[in-house]
Amino acid sequence: MVEKLNFQLNKGKPLIKTFKNKKYLRHTIRTHFITPSDNYLDIVSTYAKPYYQKGDTLAISEKIISITQDRVVNKQNIQVGWLARFLSRFVHTTSAGDGVGNPYK
Repeated sequence: MVEKLNFQLNKGKPLIKTFKNKKYLRHTIRTHFITPSDNYLDIVSTYAKPYYQKGDTLAISEKIISITQDRVVNKQNIQVGWLARFLSRFVHTTSAGDGVGNPYK
């Protein structure tokens, strides 16, 4: 079925990922813009099921699951405390982002 798929990857990510001497072929699946009104099982059925083959592993980001379960807190609804502001000053930003150096996180 590999011939039928139009493989798309995230920029800078390899098509084949090796883990514990086992090779995995990666494939990103584009979806519509996910909102809290979506059901993640419907998303899997619509977008991943047509590509699925016996033995495949499907990975879904926690962000997608949390959005569909309406567990996302908007930044404007967060009140950052003095301790978070203070501690965030001591965190070093890396190329991966500011992480806990951002008091909102």
